[in-house]
This record gives sequence, C-alpha cells and structure tokens, in this order.
Amino acid sequence: MPYIKVLRRSLPSTHANASLSIKLRDRTKINDTVIKILKFEKLGGFRLRLVFSDGTVGESDFSDIVAEGGPMVEPLRSRKFFARAFLQLGTLTWPNGFDLDSIALHDEMKKAGLLRRAA
Repeated sequence: MPYIKVLRRSLPSTHANASLSIKLRDRTKINDTVIKILKFEKLGGFRLRLVFSDGTVGESDFSDIVAEGGPMVEPLRSRKFFARAFLQLGTLTWPNGFDLDSIALHDEMKKAGLLRRAA
C-alpha cells in the first residue's frame, strides 16, 4: 500500500482519511461498472448467446460486424473461423486477435432491447 502512505504524507492529517475514503469509493465504483462475458453459446451462423457478469443474457447476430471488412474482420467471414471464438479475460476473442469490447457490446445489446435478466 505505498500509494496510501504517499497520499497520507502529502495531505494534512485532518484531510487524509476523507481523501482516502473518496479514493477507495471511486475505485469501487469503477470496479462495479466493469462488465465481462462469463460464457457464450454458439447458435449457428454468426449468432451467439452471451451471458454477462451483471446477470443479463442475450442473443445477437454479428453478421453486421463481419460484413464491415478490414484485415482483422476478414477471417471472421468464414463461419468455421467465426465458430472458433473463445473468452479471454471476459472478452469475446478470435484466434487472429480480434476481440469485441464487452462493455460496448453489452451497451449496444441493451439499447437494442436484446438483453434480459438470466433465469
């Protein structure tokens, strides 16, 4: 905890505890907003069912992403390659290194009404 010691030394003692509690609360708040994919199921084609760490689940068709093109997305056009998706640190990833941000994916699915609470 060197950070805490430095923080306490740099502030007057009356402000150290208040400042420390704010920093700890901010850190907790950040951790609460991290959403990861816990597991997924391949549904065929470019469709996947995703289970998120906030207790939501949803199905999405990734055809639009695959259709975008580009050197990283190009291999995903093959359904066989697309089916090789795996989770790495809670992120949907493919063998060529292409991945999809879990938080952005969750937010897009939520806006589209594709998420529901897991049973």
